[in-house]
Amino acid sequence: MKKHLLIALCAGGVALAVCGDAYAQSGIGNTRLAPPTMNPPKEAEGDLAAMGTGILLLLLVVGANLIPSKRGHKD
Repeated sequence: MKKHLLIALCAGGVALAVCGDAYAQSGIGNTRLAPPTMNPPKEAEGDLAAMGTGILLLLLVVGANLIPSKRGHKD
């Protein structure tokens, strides 16, 4: 009996966890539904610090791969 109650409570918890997303997509209070926009506006400038960090990390990875191994002639 306790096992069935635990299963029912877990199923109810999962249903409640998903309700917020479903309610947000229902369009209540909005005139029309629109897909989410993940891209920044076209007039927004790029973040130079983030691009510089990415280029630096790329150079570090490539540089580390170019270091020769110390195996010598025993291959």
